[in-house]
Amino acid sequence: MKDKFYIVNLFIILVLLLTSDTVVAKKRWQDSFIKPKEVAAEKSAVKAIARARLALEEADILHQAYITLIAENFTTGPGVLNAVDITEKVFEIVEKKGKYKARILSTAEKPLLSKYAPRDDFEVYAIKIILSGKSYYERVFFDYDGKDFLRASTPVSVTTKKCLVCHPTKKVGDIMGIISYTFPLEEYYK
Repeated sequence: MKDKFYIVNLFIILVLLLTSDTVVAKKRWQDSFIKPKEVAAEKSAVKAIARARLALEEADILHQAYITLIAENFTTGPGVLNAVDITEKVFEIVEKKGKYKARILSTAEKPLLSKYAPRDDFEVYAIKIILSGKSYYERVFFDYDGKDFLRASTPVSVTTKKCLVCHPTKKVGDIMGIISYTFPLEEYYK
């Protein structure tokens, strides 16, 4: 009788766990548990993430290229036209268009301006990963409100001697910052 009671209760708990959405946290990582009925959604998410990664890679190539071009061709001294100011303006335009969000972060322990400091755990960890020698760091976030997104970071290095005009403590090849990207996955599910 006692065994039957435990088996019935175990079965009830198992059914509740398998059918309850409360088992899955509000925000979960890419490798979180996915129920069998979500397999199709998972395949769609994997494809969306791959498409977002491709778009992110293309955006990063573009941003890195013009940061170097501006530094090499237009930077004449601190306070004058510089790569970071122009990059921030480009990021504002892209965000207004609804494509993605991006921002530059300093890798310094205490950035000169607070706007270049990390805002959350992802950015704190991204800086650590990039400074450890990795050239890319990402996490995928899923949200029940339909706001799934890919977050990624890439290094910003001193690529030319002209960068040293504003960053005199660095040398060519040093990492001086990262670009932190947030790509909404919604348009990539299509």
